[in-house]
Amino acid sequence: MLIGNSYKQYLIAEKYHDKIFWQLKELIYAQESRRIKRCPECQRFFFDFTKNRSKIYCSSRTCGNRLKQRAFYQRK
Repeated sequence: MLIGNSYKQYLIAEKYHDKIFWQLKELIYAQESRRIKRCPECQRFFFDFTKNRSKIYCSSRTCGNRLKQRAFYQRK
């Protein structure tokens, strides 16, 4: 049994969980599922907003930087 704040947090989480689920469902049915990709570095899923669907990693600051550094050191 959830009491007080815990119950309120549970309801808020449920609300957002449902909203995210329905948005993902709409994306998949709208032929946008090709834009949902998985980052090779951290294994997180992300949505590719680029015009030509060329994004490879979730974040250029973290995962993208690691991949670029690795490629640079391999070329040396």
